[in-house]
Amino acid sequence: MSALFFGFFWGFVLLIPQGFAEIQFFGFALHMGFIPLLVIYTGFSFPFFRGLLTVILLALMVESFSLLPPGFLIVSYSLLFIILQVLAGQILTESYLTKSFWVFLSYFLDQLLGTLAFEANPIIVQGGIFWAAAGLQSFLAALLSLPLFMLLDATWEQWQGWFSPTRAHLTGADFFQVKSSQRKFLK
Repeated sequence: MSALFFGFFWGFVLLIPQGFAEIQFFGFALHMGFIPLLVIYTGFSFPFFRGLLTVILLALMVESFSLLPPGFLIVSYSLLFIILQVLAGQILTESYLTKSFWVFLSYFLDQLLGTLAFEANPIIVQGGIFWAAAGLQSFLAALLSLPLFMLLDATWEQWQGWFSPTRAHLTGADFFQVKSSQRKFLK
């Protein structure tokens, strides 16, 4: 449950800069998506069912603040998460640099899925503009993933310490303890 709250908390935090992060580059706009980076991080770090639930709730949250058709981000993010979960056992994800490489490929796949879903023209007809923009955006996301994943790992360790089941383990007996002066001898 703490993984779900962790993803939801960081989803709200990263949704704010995602709305403002736009870079103009040679006449076309690059929109940096921080939520896909969080989905990729979830794919690397969380177990399947907890991660999938987190990804679905993140997609619902982002869809509620955007003009995208209902269900698009749920399908897109879930597909990205499932692909990462399937490949996670086959690829090296120990260092941040190798994760950054896989972020590049995953972010590029996310760009491709979004373009295939919304563009009326085939990608090949558009020429190299899509491929250049998606490649540059994926490269920037890979660079951004290095400090972001370090920050997420550090806060995940703190989050687990704060919300671990051992710290939050209360029973009914904790509320009805003996109020006797003899209590010190009962230990």
